[in-house]
Amino acid sequence: MFTWLPMAHLPDPPEIFTQRASDLSGRTDLPDLVDLMKLAPYRVRSVQRKGTIVQSRSQKGRDMGTDWEQWVRENIVDDFIETGLRVSEPVSDTHGAHTDPLRKWKLYYLLERGGDNAVTCFYKEKGHPVVRDLNDQMIVCNNMDELELIEQVTWPIKQWVLINTMVIHSVENIQGYRYNFTISITPRDLQGLYRR
Repeated sequence: MFTWLPMAHLPDPPEIFTQRASDLSGRTDLPDLVDLMKLAPYRVRSVQRKGTIVQSRSQKGRDMGTDWEQWVRENIVDDFIETGLRVSEPVSDTHGAHTDPLRKWKLYYLLERGGDNAVTCFYKEKGHPVVRDLNDQMIVCNNMDELELIEQVTWPIKQWVLINTMVIHSVENIQGYRYNFTISITPRDLQGLYRR
C-alpha cells in the first residue's frame, strides 16, 4: 500500500505546455471536461472540517490538445485512461475528502500550489480499509472530522508524483488558483512508465 511516490526520473513537460496550462488555468469560458452529470452532487457539496461547514472546491478539466497527449505517450507512459490540465478555483480553502472515480492511480505534476501552506492530506475512514476499491465508485466524505489523518504532504512544484487516488484524500489551506497536469493510469499502465 502507498499513498504517493516521487517520480523524479520522469521528464519535465516542455515550456510550451506549462505556458499553455498557465494561460488556460484562469479561463472560465472553456468547457469542463469532467463529467458533470456523474459528479454534480460532488461539485456543489459542503464539508464539515474542524466543526465548521465550508464549501468544497473541485477540479475542472481542461483539454491540453493532441500534441500534449502525444508528448505524454512518447515521454511518460504508453497508455493511460485520460490526461489533461486540472484547475481548482478559489471558492474556499478546502477540497473536501474523496477518492477519485474510475481511476486507480494518478501521475500528477503540480504547477501552482495555491499558496505556500496548501497541503494534501490522506485519511482512513473508521471501519474501512485505507485503500478503497469499490468497483471504481467515487467515495465522498462530507464530515472530515470523522476521518483519521494518516499523512500530510506538501507536493513539490514541477515534479511528477504518483498518487494512489483510491486512498481518501483532501487538499487544505488553498489560496487562489491551484492547477496541475494529470495522467490517470491503471496499475498495468505502470509497465509502460518504467520502460522509460
